[in-house]
Amino acid sequence: MSNMYGLRNSEETVVSSKTKKQEASTLPIHGSSSRQPLPAGIPSRQRASDSKPAGLKVDEIRTYGSGAQRSHIDERWSLLPMDSLMAAARVMARGAERHGENNWRLGIPIEDVLDHAMNHIAKYLLGDRSEEHLAHALCNLCMAVHFDSQHHEGE
Repeated sequence: MSNMYGLRNSEETVVSSKTKKQEASTLPIHGSSSRQPLPAGIPSRQRASDSKPAGLKVDEIRTYGSGAQRSHIDERWSLLPMDSLMAAARVMARGAERHGENNWRLGIPIEDVLDHAMNHIAKYLLGDRSEEHLAHALCNLCMAVHFDSQHHEGE
């Protein structure tokens, strides 16, 4: 049975073209090791520990239970908590209004963005809820990762 997007129900599984390994459609519940079924119509993927079966190279093709095919990628965007990303996007939008669009891309010393991240974490730990401190810390850590990767890019 397919939904309005042409996807099959939650029984659909990913089949690796190399291993033919199938796995149940489940997502972890926050704070526990038990897993809940995926909503109907969302095809499953292999768990992170199996996300790249032995012998599966980046340019190889995955074959899904439906017969659809797609190339393998290492990034697992579906594992990121979207509410956290939305909070970070709100912080970045307010920052763009206050400091200018992409102002941070002009370059800020990594020590400064790390100090700001730690400042927001400390305020959160002390009970300050006057702003989204964890989202601010997340944005600063994202900037730090960016600056660090730019610094090491030519090595």
